[in-house]
Amino acid sequence: NEKFASVEAGLVYRSRSMPLSVSANVYRTSWKDRTITRGVELLDGTYGVVNLLGLDALHQGFEMEAAYQPLPFLRFDGSASFGDWTYTEDVSARYTPDENNRSAVQYLRLYTRDLKVGDAPQAQFALGVTVLPIDGMYVKVLGRRYTDFYAEFDPLSRTNEDDRGQSWQIPGYSIFDLHAGYDLPINSRRYGVQVFANVFNVLNETYILEAVDNSAYNSYSANGLDHHADDAEVFLGLPTTFNLGLTVTLR
Repeated sequence: NEKFASVEAGLVYRSRSMPLSVSANVYRTSWKDRTITRGVELLDGTYGVVNLLGLDALHQGFEMEAAYQPLPFLRFDGSASFGDWTYTEDVSARYTPDENNRSAVQYLRLYTRDLKVGDAPQAQFALGVTVLPIDGMYVKVLGRRYTDFYAEFDPLSRTNEDDRGQSWQIPGYSIFDLHAGYDLPINSRRYGVQVFANVFNVLNETYILEAVDNSAYNSYSANGLDHHADDAEVFLGLPTTFNLGLTVTLR
């Protein structure tokens, strides 16, 4: 069984003299014996799957959110998250490839200690500015920044003791979105109608949304696999997109 031990503590502050609220928390999660699976060829020629234990990780960090509305028609929202997510141990595992011969044991050693957990940005920032020009209308600009982002990698590929380099670090990027909505002035006690519009990636930023380190399918391996950009398979984020909609609320 996988084992989790998690501790989290936080504070919330709301000002009585001004429209300001702030919340912050710290967390620490120890994840032990994360199960990973490996396909193996058994001695009788068939294929099977073995479960390997011992992959431990530590997720810890700090998060905060704040909201401030200095004027009835103007509001600011912000958030920040700083994480340190790391594999903490090398893995020694063994399995039996032949159920009829329990003494035939295969050994596997994974060198994952101090490697950053991939596939999620470990530092994130957001800032939103909302304008309320008239009753029932809002216009919001939201900016988001993602950094400290490591490509996903397969721990089972780390079998070389001399290969302790971090997976390829994806370049940080910033995205801006625009949101607007208006509650139609319908005099009804039974329902309300709102029209809205959203524009995502307003500046048409080109950015890498996900990446796989040392990809088995799309890496350039002629100069070796060394966790550089040419060894990564990348998935680009969407260009500028938008949607329009109508919301009906029953009362």
